[in-house]
Amino acid sequence: MNSLKLIRYSDPKLKRASSPVRKQTNWMEVRQLVDRMFKTMYMYRGFGLSAPQVGVALQIIVIDDQAGQKHTMINPKILSSEGKIEVEESNVTFPGVSGYTERDDKIVVSYLDYEGNPRRLQVNGAASAAIQQQIDHLNGILFTERMSRLHSEKIKKKMKKKYGD
Repeated sequence: MNSLKLIRYSDPKLKRASSPVRKQTNWMEVRQLVDRMFKTMYMYRGFGLSAPQVGVALQIIVIDDQAGQKHTMINPKILSSEGKIEVEESNVTFPGVSGYTERDDKIVVSYLDYEGNPRRLQVNGAASAAIQQQIDHLNGILFTERMSRLHSEKIKKKMKKKYGD
């Protein structure tokens, strides 16, 4: 099983909204994509990865919450949220940079799992922030858009200097 190619931060595909996975979709293909997404996420030492980050415009995310829990979330939707936290975020499509964002502290998310079964999950803290960042990717929103304008511009300049994009 091969890993997938990451899309870089400047690729316009990252700014497009993704389509939901339909019931009639070939779930064997979905599971193969998910397996490759996990492999890619670990290869780049990430904690979360969305299908758009590997050039696939489907609502699929994978998360490793660092507490030993791996989650496949297909068509995830945040049902409720509470509180706010400031977290330092990084992103595999923005290698070597991080920044502070404000996220909802506690969320309840509904999704389809690896087998296509409906699930709900309540998380808080870092796991909540990781899921929110990946759901943002499904909607074409980059984590830099959740930062102050000044910090976002610093990151863009750093990426341009480092990678020339």
